[in-house]
Amino acid sequence: MKSAIVFTTISGNTQEVAELITETITKNGGECDLFHTGRFAVNLSLYDIVFFGSYTWGDGKLPVPMRKELKRILIDDKDIPKLATVFGTGDTNYHFFCRAVDEMEYHLNKHGVETIGSKLKIEQSCRGSQEQKVIEWTNQILNGVIDYETSKN
Repeated sequence: MKSAIVFTTISGNTQEVAELITETITKNGGECDLFHTGRFAVNLSLYDIVFFGSYTWGDGKLPVPMRKELKRILIDDKDIPKLATVFGTGDTNYHFFCRAVDEMEYHLNKHGVETIGSKLKIEQSCRGSQEQKVIEWTNQILNGVIDYETSKN
């Protein structure tokens, strides 16, 4: 299985989650390419699944780097992934905890990208008690991709 992760980070928390997802995918025998927003040019439709990850800015906003990347992928380049899922980091001190995750899913679905699995929302860093949550979620997504591929054949 070939996966890509497209993410944006400001504090490093979202990058930590992306790296843990990558590690989990490779431990399961898959391939995974990690792309920071604005720093890559690759056809995402070549991947079995694309993970999109972002922090939430302020009180519930999708950060400009991810907003621009989604516009480039979905509208400008029409580089539409076959299948996607979303994750993010945030702070529960804000009213709209990890709302950027919901917004990414909305934009993907609006442009015809099927999203699978539940959305992963992490309180700040995935270190410690939340690490297992990321690993379990990633395994669920990988199983979902296998089920999806099987149902299409």
